[in-house]
Amino acid sequence: LQVLEGEVSRQSHFYNDVLHKLHNVADNQLAQEQVTIAVLLIACNRESAVRRSLNLLLKYRPSQARFPITVSQDCGHQPTKQAILSYGDQLSLIEQPDLSVIDVPPKEKKFKGYFYIARHY
Repeated sequence: LQVLEGEVSRQSHFYNDVLHKLHNVADNQLAQEQVTIAVLLIACNRESAVRRSLNLLLKYRPSQARFPITVSQDCGHQPTKQAILSYGDQLSLIEQPDLSVIDVPPKEKKFKGYFYIARHY
């Protein structure tokens, strides 16, 4: 009888531990659902690429509030800007105010695009 009581007690502790862990998983999942993750899309003059990217982002975005999309556009390309604006309040647009040409040292010419991208930050 003592062996049986010991086994029942051991199993009870085991299942209580499992139940406690499941409660922790559920609590963590609820906490993660409250996280906001901003999505930044950097754009310039590739209207079709911007549309394709935004369509996919919107297709798989489960929540507008939890996954806000911001498009940061450089270069002032009007067709791309109009494409971005066509999505209305599903996203926000930031236009790069400094459209000046960046003077890049000759040895870093191949990195010129990265200098333009850095202006978005």
